[in-house]
Amino acid sequence: ATRQPLQLARAALRVETEQGSSGALDTRQGLQSGLVQASVPLVAASIFALAMRLSPGRRSGRPYRQHLARAAGKRKGFQPTPVLEAEVVSDEELQDISSVRRGFGQTAADATASSSSGKEAVPQMALNILRSMAEGGDERAQCELAERLHKGEGVPQDSAEAETWFRRSAEQGHRPAQRNLGEMLFQGDGVEQDKEEAFKWMRLAGEPPLAEAQFNVGYMLHMGEGCKQDQEKAVQWYTLAAEQGLPRAQVNLATILRTGDGVPVDKEEARHWYSTAALQGDVDGQYNLAEMFHEGEGGAQNMKKAAKWYERAAEKGKKEAQHNIAMMKFHAKGVEENRAEAYKWFRKAAEQGYPESMYELGLMLDFGDVGVEKDQEEAVKWFRRAADEGVVGALYAFGVGLYNGEGGLEVDKAEAARWFEKAAREGHPKATRVLGEMYRNGDGVPEDRKTSDYWLKKAGMAQVL
Repeated sequence: ATRQPLQLARAALRVETEQGSSGALDTRQGLQSGLVQASVPLVAASIFALAMRLSPGRRSGRPYRQHLARAAGKRKGFQPTPVLEAEVVSDEELQDISSVRRGFGQTAADATASSSSGKEAVPQMALNILRSMAEGGDERAQCELAERLHKGEGVPQDSAEAETWFRRSAEQGHRPAQRNLGEMLFQGDGVEQDKEEAFKWMRLAGEPPLAEAQFNVGYMLHMGEGCKQDQEKAVQWYTLAAEQGLPRAQVNLATILRTGDGVPVDKEEARHWYSTAALQGDVDGQYNLAEMFHEGEGGAQNMKKAAKWYERAAEKGKKEAQHNIAMMKFHAKGVEENRAEAYKWFRKAAEQGYPESMYELGLMLDFGDVGVEKDQEEAVKWFRRAADEGVVGALYAFGVGLYNGEGGLEVDKAEAARWFEKAAREGHPKATRVLGEMYRNGDGVPEDRKTSDYWLKKAGMAQVL
């Protein structure tokens, strides 16, 4: 009788959702203990009835995860209201609720028949009671009902009705409903998009301690969506969410501080927040922390740590990190040289469409390397893909393939000249020299001394003219 009413209500819904639809619990447990199961609906109804009788009055808010501990040391930023421990129904309590549903004096067959007859009534009875509580003005029940309607849990999915119940709950000050309503309006999720009204509800929900809502307010202020752009206020809201352990907020806050986007640059603080997010496994936090160690931003350069965090982000599939750790392993920067590992990471990034890795992979295949078999035909394919993405070295490399007829390509010097010119216009020195020589000798292109002089001068070869 000391439990919070909505805990009991949610517990009943959990029991119904997880076990009610099966018709009956496993009767073996009942037979072994001399007990069998009773019908589900009576217990569900009893729990909801008890919840309504014990209702002490409305209380805004909903349990949320306890925030992760911050790194030691006092940091800059706003201090949020301390996060309270969430009151939740434990697995043991759920087992206790399930055990109430067993009855005496029934056979296993009776129990099965009883449960089967109430099979359809279980969720409907529970939802009817939940709806009754919502219509009676309980803002938590209104939010719970809205969530079920929004997700289609136990009821047909109905975004319009969900929005109605979220709004009724939100207007009573229930922060989870305010946040959910704000998200629906921001995204136009089943309702007409209205970012200005979304910001209003996010702002109300964002007062401590709802980290997700705080992040959303920060993001909207950061991007100027639904409100006037204000980077300083965005930093304040991101800080509130970041200090509660939300990695997305930590990364966005760090990025603003690192770049000085509307606020003073503070790279030391940026490194702190990237580190905090990285330690929670956030891939963007890991990648950006690696960059800062690699470049010596916000503290001393540390190539070993840069390699460590690049590899962690690479393992999570971030293609930029895969390319960077490949380069470090290829050139022995911060780690021991390992060409086979470099090849592995170049290929992973290339297969995700990272242009520079396509080019590097092509080079390793073109020449062959430690643990890499030479394959000019595949090399040319990667050069072409990288060239199409504008990688200057690949423009030249693909031109060489056409000039020499390598990798299964037919010799086509005129086409090679076209690719050399693309590379030359981007400042590639070899392409510039080769193009000048082709025009001087009429090699695949019309002989043209003036054009030859132009390209050779750009290549720094005026002394031969």
